[in-house]
Amino acid sequence: MEIAEYRKTLTKPLKKVTILFPMTENQILLGMKLRGFGMGKWNGFGGKKDPGESMKQAAVRETYEEAGIVISPRNLRRVGTINFYFPEVPKNDNWNQKAFVYIATTWKNQPIKTDEMDPKLFKKDEIPYEQMWKTDSFWLPHILNGQKVKADFLFMKNPVTQDFEVVKHQLSCSV
Repeated sequence: MEIAEYRKTLTKPLKKVTILFPMTENQILLGMKLRGFGMGKWNGFGGKKDPGESMKQAAVRETYEEAGIVISPRNLRRVGTINFYFPEVPKNDNWNQKAFVYIATTWKNQPIKTDEMDPKLFKKDEIPYEQMWKTDSFWLPHILNGQKVKADFLFMKNPVTQDFEVVKHQLSCSV
């Protein structure tokens, strides 16, 4: 199945979510997901938008809830939009997502472990891609190199492992 072909079958908009990567010149803050969707994976911070929130406000709120750090929405820089498609999951389960990706280089408070995430700083050249979503290694290096990304990923279930694997992707970058 092609991405464009699958997109034509969708009857409602993708669920809007945020991903925020706090980072310094040499390090990036990731969180080990302790429960729910993505459990056991390192990831950026973020999640769903609450009613009345902007995407930036959602990213800031989610990051505070997941890592205890305070970031001003004006200190966020949008660096990507990524669409994730799961054709084998019933559409009512709403796994299809449009992720608004941000970075922040300024924040207050030391990161703390919460019931959802255990944050840890990684050197940018030591990111544990093998313990992250399989798609992250496609696009995160571009963001770390100062580029903006637009991407689409189509996941299908591996019949043997029952894991979701990327079967199609499109990626474009700009400065």
